[in-house]
Amino acid sequence: MRTSLKVVVFGAALALSAAIASPAAAQRGTRASDADRTARREAMKERRDAAIQKRENMTPEQKAAFKAQATAYREKRTALMADVKAGKIDRKTAAEQLKAWRESNRPAKP
Repeated sequence: MRTSLKVVVFGAALALSAAIASPAAAQRGTRASDADRTARREAMKERRDAAIQKRENMTPEQKAAFKAQATAYREKRTALMADVKAGKIDRKTAAEQLKAWRESNRPAKP
């Protein structure tokens, strides 16, 4: 009885591993190459460095305005998340309202 149980368990494990490995093998053909990943990673680093440099070059007034804008956005997002959790609105409506808030409160370009 023990031997047949071992065979059944081994067979189930083998079938499970084959089922898991099959989608992974199929996915390998669609994955980006290492060069593509490296290029995307480098582009992301460049965008991040540019954003940091832009913030460092701001005047104190611009930094204060940026901070106030970020704080107001965070408060609006938190309020909408509370409404979603309370069931007053759904996630899609909250996303639309947040997008509308961003559009209406976008700072003027110099």
